[in-house]
Amino acid sequence: MALHELATNATKYGALKHHDGRLLIKWNKVGREGYALEGLEGISEPEKAGFGSMILTRILPSQLGGEAIREFTPTSHTWRSKNAAPGR
Repeated sequence: MALHELATNATKYGALKHHDGRLLIKWNKVGREGYALEGLEGISEPEKAGFGSMILTRILPSQLGGEAIREFTPTSHTWRSKNAAPGR
C-alpha cells in the first residue's frame, strides 16, 4: 500500500510527473520480523494533507505496529516507515 501511494504521489505531483524524474524507494529487514521502507523524491510540501497522506502517516504505521516519518525540504520529500512487523 505504501509503495502504491508513493508511486501515485510521485506521478501526480512529484518526480514522475516529468520525463526525467526519479523516485528512489529503499527497504531493509529489521530484526526477525520487521522492516524499514523509505521513499525519496523531489516534491514540495502540499498545502493540505489528503487521504494519501493519512494512509502514509497514520493508517499504515498503526496497522503495522510501527511509526512513519515524513520530511519536506526545498528539494525533496522523504517518507520513512520504521520497526514495522509484518503479520501484526
